[in-house]
Amino acid sequence: MSLNPREILSKTIEKVNPPETIRCVLRKSSRYNRGEKRLTARVWEKPPQHSRIEIMNYEVVQEPEPPDPPARLAGLADFESRMSLMVQNESEIWIYNEQDREYQRIEIDAAITNRDLITFPSTLNTPFVEESNATYEGKEFINSRLTHCLLLEPTGDADQLYDSLSVWIDEEYYWPIKVVQKYEFDDEPIIDEYKLTELSFNDPIEDARFTFTPPQDAKEKTR
Repeated sequence: MSLNPREILSKTIEKVNPPETIRCVLRKSSRYNRGEKRLTARVWEKPPQHSRIEIMNYEVVQEPEPPDPPARLAGLADFESRMSLMVQNESEIWIYNEQDREYQRIEIDAAITNRDLITFPSTLNTPFVEESNATYEGKEFINSRLTHCLLLEPTGDADQLYDSLSVWIDEEYYWPIKVVQKYEFDDEPIIDEYKLTELSFNDPIEDARFTFTPPQDAKEKTR
C-alpha cells in the first residue's frame, strides 16, 4: 500500500523533524538546448537560521545554443555572478566574491526564523504543492539514506512555472535530498537537478562556520 504523498509533503514543508545540522556537498546541474552547466559546493547548515556555502567548482560543460532562457529560469543563475561564499546567521548575510575581492554584508531581522536554506529548495513550497497532483513513486536509497520518492505535476488550471518536479525526501527527517525539476522555454525542455552528496546529519558544526571576516584587501560592494 502506497503512503500518502500529501502527508509526506506537508511534513516536509512544515519541517516537522529537521536535523540539528547538515553537512554535504551540493551538486547542481542545468541542461537546456544541448547545453549543460554544473555547480559543486560544500555546505554546512544549522536549521532554521544558519548556513554556509563555499563554491568548489562552477563548470560550463557545453554552452547552450541561443536563445538563452531568462535569468529567472536559469537553474544556476544565482551562481553565475562568481559568488565564492555565502554565510547566514541570526542577524546578517555575508556574500564574498574571491575573484573580484568584493563582499556584501546584509543585515537581517533575528526574529525571522523561517529562512531560506541552501539545502531546502525554494521550489518546494505550499502554493506549488497545493496546485499540483502528487504521486507516491515508492522508496529509494539516496546516499545510503532511505527516501520517499514523489512526483508533482501542476493541475491543468494551475499557474505554475514547472511541468513536473520529482523529489526524494529523507524518511527520517523529511528533508529533500534530491530534486529534478522540468519545464520549457521556447518549446525546449529545461532540466534542473539538485542533489545532496557526501551527506551527514547531526554531526557537530562549530559556530565559527557561520561567521565571516573579509580579507583586509577586499572592498565592500553596496547594493
